[in-house]
Amino acid sequence: MTKLCLQGGGVTIEGLADIVAEEVGVPTELANPFAGMDVDSKINPARLAHDAPSLVKACGMSLRSFEH
Repeated sequence: MTKLCLQGGGVTIEGLADIVAEEVGVPTELANPFAGMDVDSKINPARLAHDAPSLVKACGMSLRSFEH
């Protein structure tokens, strides 16, 4: 299945993913690089879910340190 993942700070505008999906005809969701990761209990899960689309690049760069 093909889908479009939106990322960046502006994509958290309420309803944007639905509008984009309707316009382009492709299922659309907000990117969440933390999906499937274990997260410390000190992290607020609602806040992380809200901020996740704007943290894609930072998350990817931090994971690069585990490649070597």
